[in-house]
Amino acid sequence: MRLLLQLLLLCDAVRWAISSQCAFSAAPAQLPKVLITGASGRTGHLIFKRLQREPHIFRPVAMVRSKGAARRLKKAGAAEDQVFVADVRDHGQVYESLASSQCQYMIICSGAVIVPTRRFLLRRLVARLFSRRGQKPPSEWRYKRGQAPREVDWLGTKNLIDSAKRVGVEHVVLCSTMGTSCSVYLNDPQNELNRVGRKRDGTGGDILWWKRKAEEYVIASGLTYTICHPGSLVDSPGGRRELVWGVNDDLLRQRRAEGGGERVTVSVSRPDLAEVLVQSLVCDAAKNRNFDLGSRDEGQGTPTNDFDAFFRSHSSDTDYSAGPVDEARAPPGYYAEQTAVAA
Repeated sequence: MRLLLQLLLLCDAVRWAISSQCAFSAAPAQLPKVLITGASGRTGHLIFKRLQREPHIFRPVAMVRSKGAARRLKKAGAAEDQVFVADVRDHGQVYESLASSQCQYMIICSGAVIVPTRRFLLRRLVARLFSRRGQKPPSEWRYKRGQAPREVDWLGTKNLIDSAKRVGVEHVVLCSTMGTSCSVYLNDPQNELNRVGRKRDGTGGDILWWKRKAEEYVIASGLTYTICHPGSLVDSPGGRRELVWGVNDDLLRQRRAEGGGERVTVSVSRPDLAEVLVQSLVCDAAKNRNFDLGSRDEGQGTPTNDFDAFFRSHSSDTDYSAGPVDEARAPPGYYAEQTAVAA
């Protein structure tokens, strides 16, 4: 059965990126179900579309935070039982959605989303009026109230994993980000990503720390897992690049390195990332793997379309002990947060 799914996915991988304006087609109810959190976001939405348009593989189920997002999915053709409204920060809502949907698999794409501060918007307006190019300093971006990395990326993921264990989810795929495994980035107080949302008193932000905590929780849960750390995401067509496996943030540290005469980048097309996350559910070699994902520039190397071979050709995984972590740099309360996995 798993081999058949792999063959079906392989045949479809090079032609699956479809415009988000297209209506969905119905998926048979008897297929294995996959819960996709953050399904109203760009990556989660791509995954939902991809699975919905291949109804012989999985039946996708979307978890979205707002009723408006749910209405948009249903208007596009999703069935009533394919959309659940739940806030990942609310354990009760998460558990009820998982229990009601009866999903065997889960792909976690939910995460804290940044928005510009008023100061940044004013700077952009001035720059536009005077024909100057505005910059985007991380300090001028923030998270919505109550939706910071600790609440969404850490506690939200914890709620998902605890609920997944209770209902018997078989395999969890977590979409994280580069920068969580190497102490160079965690220990740097001026790291771009960690500075986003940081308040004047030093609290807030630190998304890499909270994502790392979520990753370690997933691994300790005992569930079958796949953790993917993509680099910067670009909205270019999928199936045109050779994907590159990395560990311990090596791709970040060698972002300008030459590999076989061809430049390896930390950027990944969003459709390619979505495909990797889907393929992680059917490739045996993707079970209990933890890796970074980059790519070669389009036109260099051979586009990746055999994902079973992609997973099997790499034996190394991210090792959190590869570099010392400065505990003094951890966010307030980081080590006091509950880390024991719920039974």
